[in-house]
Amino acid sequence: MPDSPEHYSWLAYEWRNLLLLCERCDALKRNYFPVHGVRAEPLGSWNDAQRTEHPLLLDPSIDEPYRHLCVNSHGSIAHLSEKGMVTIAVLGLERPELLNRRGAHFAGIVALLSDTASDTDEMLNRAMSDDAEFAGVVSLGNPPIFRAR
Repeated sequence: MPDSPEHYSWLAYEWRNLLLLCERCDALKRNYFPVHGVRAEPLGSWNDAQRTEHPLLLDPSIDEPYRHLCVNSHGSIAHLSEKGMVTIAVLGLERPELLNRRGAHFAGIVALLSDTASDTDEMLNRAMSDDAEFAGVVSLGNPPIFRAR
């Protein structure tokens, strides 16, 4: 996949272009911004780019990830669309260390769901809170794979 380091440099600090990525995903993404069809004209505005281009990377502030990605209880992510497929490939979302960590996290949630201890609800809510590791993936799906009781 070819990158284009100069393309979009004029939009580098556009606030709508600033998305949080983990360090590893950011390193893998580099200057890749695949689009379907025609690229925006150099030095054009953000709005011009939005009208012209059809990005192939998911933007969680615009796209609904559950329409493009699905995850199983072992932590493996599959694509449901071309955007999902490209996002998985560019960000390396199926890399072994990520699969292992997601799988272990999900196994812990499943164990909590089957535990009858009195503090299970609190532990489960903490494991699935918005600031927990893999919170976005845990809630991926419609309905989410896991839900707090």
